[in-house]
Amino acid sequence: RTRKGKIIITVSGPMWEEGSSRTVELEDFYINDHKVEGTRVVTNEGRHMEGEYEGKRYFSVVLTGGKVYVPDSDIVISKEVNRTRTFVEGEDTRWDTRDDIWHINGTASGVNRKGIPFTREIISPLWKEIGCRFITKGTVLISAEGRPDVILDYGDGTCDPEVTITVGDEESRTINLRRW
Repeated sequence: RTRKGKIIITVSGPMWEEGSSRTVELEDFYINDHKVEGTRVVTNEGRHMEGEYEGKRYFSVVLTGGKVYVPDSDIVISKEVNRTRTFVEGEDTRWDTRDDIWHINGTASGVNRKGIPFTREIISPLWKEIGCRFITKGTVLISAEGRPDVILDYGDGTCDPEVTITVGDEESRTINLRRW
């Protein structure tokens, strides 16, 4: 892949301090010949004050203006994201990240390469264990205009590439994610 342009990263303070943020902005940025736009802000929101995550540190992750312009066409893929990442295990071993587990919640929306609006909602938290390259647990609902809903089920917590996909009323099937 060929990349060109600027990635501008602004850090307001140490990310372990409440209120600190990291902003990533793209300026005249291209991957191959696809122009990419958007601003991603990660903010330390402090600790949850109530509920199942009470006392746990969490971060907001917001992507605004996410766009990919496909060259030699009028196709524009867009995406907005609003998520939280909660540090559920491993915070007490700050310098040893092998035991870290994060729960990811939130939504995304946009327009796909075929011009179809979509939404993606995490309906049970995605578990990201630092010691595993795959999401190990959680469920995502994907809705696209004029299409049956899709449910992705990442399983029971086992570190494996398997995801069970259910499209509308069809029978579920299991696939293996590939490594990027």
